Amino acid sequence: MPVENVYRLLYNPNLYLRAYAKLNSNTGAMTAGATPETVDGMSLEKINTIIEALRYER
Repeated sequence: MPVENVYRLLYNPNLYLRAYAKLNSNTGAMTAGATPETVDGMSLEKINTIIEALRYER
C-alpha cells in the first residue's frame, strides 16, 4: 500500500535532516511565519519527538 511506504519515510530522521539543510539555506528561514517557530529551533531531539508522535499517531 503506497501510504504505508510514505509513513516509513516519515520515520527516517535523515528525511528531516535533509529538509532542514534545504530550509536553513533559505534567507527567510529565521523569520517566524504562521507559527513563531523558525528552523533555528530544529534539533535531533525535536526530530525524534516528531517521529514518535507520528509513530503513535499523536
